[in-house]
Amino acid sequence: MPVFTTHFGEGYPAYTVLLKLDEYGDTVWTMTHNILVNSIQQTTDGGFILAGYIRNLDSHIAAMMKIDADGNAQWFNSYPGEYLSNTGYSVCQTSQGDYIMVGELEIRFEDHENTNVSIIKTNENGDTLWTRAIGLNSSSHGSYDEARSIIENSDGDFVIGGNSYYDFLLIKINTFGDTIWTRTYGGDYIEDAGAVIQSSDGGYIIAGWTASYGAGDKDIWIVKTNSIGGMVWSKTIGTEYEETACSIIKTSDNEFAIAGIRATGGYIDHDFYLVKLAADQPYPTYAYWPGDVNMFNGEWPPRVIGSDVTYLVNYFRGLPSSQPCLQDSFWNSADINGDCGILGSDVTRLVNYFRGEAYISPCFSYETIWLATDDLPVEAPENWPNCE
Repeated sequence: MPVFTTHFGEGYPAYTVLLKLDEYGDTVWTMTHNILVNSIQQTTDGGFILAGYIRNLDSHIAAMMKIDADGNAQWFNSYPGEYLSNTGYSVCQTSQGDYIMVGELEIRFEDHENTNVSIIKTNENGDTLWTRAIGLNSSSHGSYDEARSIIENSDGDFVIGGNSYYDFLLIKINTFGDTIWTRTYGGDYIEDAGAVIQSSDGGYIIAGWTASYGAGDKDIWIVKTNSIGGMVWSKTIGTEYEETACSIIKTSDNEFAIAGIRATGGYIDHDFYLVKLAADQPYPTYAYWPGDVNMFNGEWPPRVIGSDVTYLVNYFRGLPSSQPCLQDSFWNSADINGDCGILGSDVTRLVNYFRGEAYISPCFSYETIWLATDDLPVEAPENWPNCE
């Protein structure tokens, strides 16, 4: 039985109405609570955990509420801090029965403000165990990082989906809140991630919207990654109108359903938008792309362009921004020579490609790698070394 939320009240206080429906869409119960809910998840005891915020004058204070199966409040906690504002966007119950809520917090400095990813772990009663703030782009000019979704994955760690300076953001943390890795995905314009789930192969699927790719001003953008955040494929869904994805689930038939919004008339005409993706849909798939060193930019088909040389050179210069894309130990697009290492000879090889030299590596041919199209997904050659 689904439970839905909606907000009421423009000023302070405001409240949320919860509705529980049966399988036919008939109302089972309704409840109102003084928490503005952004996320709701069913808990192992049959109740629900709510994450969101309460209003405090011009700011937000992150909050959680536990309700029973009939919608009655069991406990409520808010999580103020020395911030301008703190908002909860998503919560999950851990396999140990605790809760982790993620969102955003705003921090004021002397001459600017930073928005960071906020992570709060509590016990089963909502009491704080630890908190974390993650800022990827903090600078004197301000930053913007936020979390929109969190899941516990199959290895017991947690993966957070969100946004970093208008790119998709994926963060993996352990049970203590320590960052294991971070990844960003995006183009020249704005991307906004709404949700993340784990796929059956141990990777992740992020759903949101993009203004960099697709047919309209905003199109649904789906990014599939491997288990360490390396992009495997991306796909846009949309028309000349604006389509955005808010959530994604795995269905009982092992396929995927995406819920979102289509705007056909500016700020007035908005429709619910539901998309189902077949599990066996022939997406372009590739585990590596020699030469496309910054392959995580998310374009298909991948391209080998001058910025790939710059990216690889920056890696050897030790620039941090070039590191995340080079951590896939299985098919590493920076290992151009196929010798299981990232060496200066890889730079030479890439430069030689742009000079038009027709040297063919024993591990692959340019014809099968760089001339592939959307209709010809690339598979790993049999004689490519297994560097795992």
